[in-house]
Amino acid sequence: ATAHNNLTLLARFASSTPSVNAFDIHVNSTWGLSKPATVGYLDFRLISIQFQDPADFSLAWSRSSRVYNGQRFLLLRWSTEHRRRDSPQAAVWMRFPGLPLPLHNPSILKAIGDSIGRFLCTDANTAKLKHPRAARLCVEMDLSTP
Repeated sequence: ATAHNNLTLLARFASSTPSVNAFDIHVNSTWGLSKPATVGYLDFRLISIQFQDPADFSLAWSRSSRVYNGQRFLLLRWSTEHRRRDSPQAAVWMRFPGLPLPLHNPSILKAIGDSIGRFLCTDANTAKLKHPRAARLCVEMDLSTP
């Protein structure tokens, strides 16, 4: 169960959730997942999204667009304390201006991300060296720790 829970995100909507079937179709057809996610209704504001693949989880967790049918939603990492108002885990995009070009190596960027939190991904421009003056990476962090 622990491995399963490590691959679960919660989509929390400000008002009521959309149709779970429609959101399921949206997640599985537009998020670029390699394997289908299981999308389920938890309560009037919360939908669970369970991934089969860690790479799909990271892809979803690092999404910059969190809007569905004009309604914004917050992605939270599932935890045993998921009933709390907010999870302390967050996907944070970071920019590293002036990082020397040899450090733009994917394994080095992953090591930098892992030293801060848990590396999720780089943006497309960083991966393709389109803007080498500033590397961007997304890291999962516990915001409750200093």
